[in-house]
Amino acid sequence: LIDQAMPPTSLADRLAAAEAAMDYLNAQGVTAVHDMGSWRDLEVFRLANKQGLLKVRVYSCTPLGQWE
Repeated sequence: LIDQAMPPTSLADRLAAAEAAMDYLNAQGVTAVHDMGSWRDLEVFRLANKQGLLKVRVYSCTPLGQWE
């Protein structure tokens, strides 16, 4: 119910959130993560990688039901 009421976040906001999360992970000594997310999450990781902002190795999976 809450997700339906929340306005969509911009790509820039999602990228900033990913950067903050990666900074936190680095501070904890984490170098790799697995993400069982969405296509939107994968878009952020790809953009971060393209811009040289990816600070952890990300193994990202998308829902199998959404594959074409």
